[in-house]
Amino acid sequence: MYNPPPRRVLIFACICASESLALAQITVPPPLPGALTYAIAVNQSGEAAANYIKVVYESETREISFVGAYSWTGGLPNSIGAATTATAINTSGQIVGYTAPGLFSAQEAFLLDKGRMTMLGALTPGAGSQAFGINDSGQVVGCSAGEAFLWQKSTGMQALGEGCAYAINNQGQIVGASGVNRPACDLAWADAVLWTNGTPSTLSSTHICNVASAINDSGQIVGTSSDGVESAFAVLWQGGVPQILEPALYQSVATGIDSSGRVVGNVEDPSVNNEQNTPFVWQNGSITYLPTNQIPGGAAGISSSNGWVAGVVGYYTGTGAPSTAVLWKLSD
Repeated sequence: MYNPPPRRVLIFACICASESLALAQITVPPPLPGALTYAIAVNQSGEAAANYIKVVYESETREISFVGAYSWTGGLPNSIGAATTATAINTSGQIVGYTAPGLFSAQEAFLLDKGRMTMLGALTPGAGSQAFGINDSGQVVGCSAGEAFLWQKSTGMQALGEGCAYAINNQGQIVGASGVNRPACDLAWADAVLWTNGTPSTLSSTHICNVASAINDSGQIVGTSSDGVESAFAVLWQGGVPQILEPALYQSVATGIDSSGRVVGNVEDPSVNNEQNTPFVWQNGSITYLPTNQIPGGAAGISSSNGWVAGVVGYYTGTGAPSTAVLWKLSD
């Protein structure tokens, strides 16, 4: 099942025609000719953060390629840097992610603001760090040395405890995951977590392995819940209560939620795309599949308002149709 990195791996009321929801599909141009691309995040102005991989040599036994991140606001793409991965963007166009400053150095979280990149450091010197979320106040969350962190310009990087933080809303609520050494779990972590004022609380679930990926300003949380065997389910938490969006579709993941409660993610549905990965939008018990031209695709995130969805059509790695970063614009 394809999930746009770095994110981890529907209600059955109806499957609607995608044309009634998606007003437009926009291709985000690559920074280099022939590069494989995917859009990882988008804000309410339609500004996108994206990543690419460029294969420069390939044989039966060896491949040489390089990766990088870029932004797009219409027109030509803007390079963020090589050996860099973008993960999130806020209303002001600030972008976070992680990069390897040197050939043999550890990855380090960064904040890009108006073209200036600030390295955020690490909780333990030399341990490395990765940033995964940013809110409109410029607060950044991620993980370093096996612990979740919150970074603020005034205080720097502060540890939140074991785990990794993936998103932060404008109220400062943080979601992510914690819990290691649970052999049945293949999600890297075991428990979905909500941090409120720095205090963690484990979100309840009906499955053994869980991760929270996104939170909106109303406190609605989405993520993935797995039985630890072969099934993974997109899940929505409201008031701490989990809701599996579609129990019948046993390979699904939720990656984002906007201010109106629309959820985006990816699913393997036997009736669609020959059971290949397909992006979806879910709202009020109804699921809509986004158009991918009958090839696999994925939705990585949704803007907090205005209905922009970031994602990919095609395969980012492996054989098949080459991946292309796209934005879908949804109706209100």
